[in-house]
Amino acid sequence: MPNVIETGIESRIGTREERAPSLFVIAAWFAVVTGICEGFGLLAFQRINWANWGSMVHVSIPIIWIAPIVDLTVALLLAVALWVVSRLFPRMPLTRAAVLVYASGMFYIWLALTERLTYHADILLGIGCGIAISRWFVKHQALTFRIWRTSLPWLAAAVILALVAGEGREWLRERDAVAKLPPAAPGSPNVLVIVIDTLRADHMSMYGYSRPTTPNVDAFAQQGVTFDNAIAPSSWTLPSHASMLTGRYTYEHGADSVKPMSVLGHSLTTLDNRYPMLGEPLERHGYRTAGFAGNRIFFSRHMGLGRGFTHFEDFTTMDMFPRTVVGRKVATLVLNHDRLRMALVGIGFRRLEHLQMVGEEGIRKRGPAINEAVLDWIDKDRSRPFFAFLNYYDVHGPYGPRHSAGQKFSHGKGTNADYYDDGVADMDTFVGNLLHELDHRGLTDNTFVIFTSDHGELLDEHGMLGHRNALYRQLISVPFIIRKPGVIPAGVRVETPVTISALPATVMELLGWGDQTLFPGPSLVELWKHPGPHADWPYPLSELAQFVHSSQEWPSQSGSMQSMVSDKWHYIYHDKFGAQLYDWMLDKPELNNLSKAPDDAPVVQELATRVKDLTAKPRDVGGEAAKAEGSR
Repeated sequence: MPNVIETGIESRIGTREERAPSLFVIAAWFAVVTGICEGFGLLAFQRINWANWGSMVHVSIPIIWIAPIVDLTVALLLAVALWVVSRLFPRMPLTRAAVLVYASGMFYIWLALTERLTYHADILLGIGCGIAISRWFVKHQALTFRIWRTSLPWLAAAVILALVAGEGREWLRERDAVAKLPPAAPGSPNVLVIVIDTLRADHMSMYGYSRPTTPNVDAFAQQGVTFDNAIAPSSWTLPSHASMLTGRYTYEHGADSVKPMSVLGHSLTTLDNRYPMLGEPLERHGYRTAGFAGNRIFFSRHMGLGRGFTHFEDFTTMDMFPRTVVGRKVATLVLNHDRLRMALVGIGFRRLEHLQMVGEEGIRKRGPAINEAVLDWIDKDRSRPFFAFLNYYDVHGPYGPRHSAGQKFSHGKGTNADYYDDGVADMDTFVGNLLHELDHRGLTDNTFVIFTSDHGELLDEHGMLGHRNALYRQLISVPFIIRKPGVIPAGVRVETPVTISALPATVMELLGWGDQTLFPGPSLVELWKHPGPHADWPYPLSELAQFVHSSQEWPSQSGSMQSMVSDKWHYIYHDKFGAQLYDWMLDKPELNNLSKAPDDAPVVQELATRVKDLTAKPRDVGGEAAKAEGSR
């Protein structure tokens, strides 16, 4: 039986040297060409537009085969619609109309992925290019038909090859890396690090907050050691994560901003290979290592933070679909309309339940998705100890829970702080669920669990909202808890101010490798082994590079900043505005700047000298031995 659509096309174009391809062949050709170019274009312009990294769409290599699949799906649906229209209007030149529609869509997608023009400009230019292509087609139909028929099989094969090679290569790489790990010592404990992006300590009930935001974490803290004055090395994600993984301050590792990227080169320069990362020595001791990112913007391979992880999940296949130009529009429609989304969940698309579209960021990976991913990874191989580093993104703005049922404090009409607390409560539930699953698997007794945050958040204090804007205590005071039953004492509180960049040195000592020469110390173990004041303990440093944000009047707009916290004082120095000094013991909101008080001038001078001396040069923790060990 002849192809109905093909026959319909032939009846409209008359006798020709070349028989017209079916409408679906035309749709497939345009879709595959559009998608292949879109995939490579998204990768290229992601690097070209590196200066706008925080507000752009981010992709990884699988986009090369995912974009053609997304575009093909949409193109075939359009083909059905065009065919229906052609039945209603028999005189419509179907082939030319299809060329006009698909060529317009092709150029619109290519223009939109550059993120250089407005939406309406992309549409108008796309239509203009489509009209030009359709006119060219009328004059060169026979040549066009040959191109479509000849090239489509090769294009389809290229997409399939990219899919198989890309997915297979990653699977083989991880399998081979695990197979090459040396045997681990018998009874080696697991290490699980939970980082809650944007969680400030003073909005947790265990740190004295008036609302019961964190009952699960409170119970967890009672089983281990809690640091009451843990200080983040910066007030935003990238430098803090780099510090937690290298043990180095920002002035050492240099990841204080997104660095320029080569369009074609593979390696990025934001965090280089200067210093070893925590996962690397664990791999040399036979550990499986994995990172799971909720914040795929700054805790990602793109930023150099995937080093030291055999398995690293920043982007997944599902994440890539809504990062295409058309997929983003469809995902926004589905995920931001609860009834439609839940209807799809009800017919089997279960993963949609906990996904959310957030502006240009794409799909927000929420706590349940992180939990599912890490537990699946743990369950795949129980023969080796594991090191897993988790980044939860549920507290980060835009604030609030995914479902209205989770509005415990805002009730749908609260302040920024109310919605923020809803997100904290949601996160607490997700962390509680993960800890329960670890216990259910019998992993609790043999797992060091470290709970912390990369930075805090301003919730209209000091006239600001968000982070990466200053170094006030609300931005750098974060939770830090360590638990392992039978090893870590239960219910202990440590008051000494500490830096969370001590995490690598602390893990090394917890695992019995206290004589390590890779990471700067001191390890935090000393503080609970020998309770009480530690007068010679190094004061924690925080740093913030200048960050020009066109829509905000932030201190970081005008210059870089440094701060240091002692057992009483918080000193902040701004390149342009000079020094601030707060008695954080008496002035928690940091509203009374004492830097100009004559009696406190010696304190300002002392802390300024400490900052200058500390940042004068990188800390040496083992000289040439450390460099040799780290390069292995």
